[in-house]
Amino acid sequence: MLILTRSAGEKIRIGADIEVQVVAVKGGQIRIGILAPLDVRVVRSELVDPTEKKPPRPVYLPDGQTPKRDLRRRLG
Repeated sequence: MLILTRSAGEKIRIGADIEVQVVAVKGGQIRIGILAPLDVRVVRSELVDPTEKKPPRPVYLPDGQTPKRDLRRRLG
């Protein structure tokens, strides 16, 4: 396991397509934002069924574009 120290607003990259940002730090909680391609499943570990093995659904876009989903919520 790689352990990194980041402050609010700082980001890390995983490969070329995944970005994780520390959005806020409040007390004992850290809010993170994740930007990833649609074919990358992002889910909290407590929600994962260890027996589930579903393949990602295919996404087809023109000209080789890669769809991304922005899982960051705006703080207001």
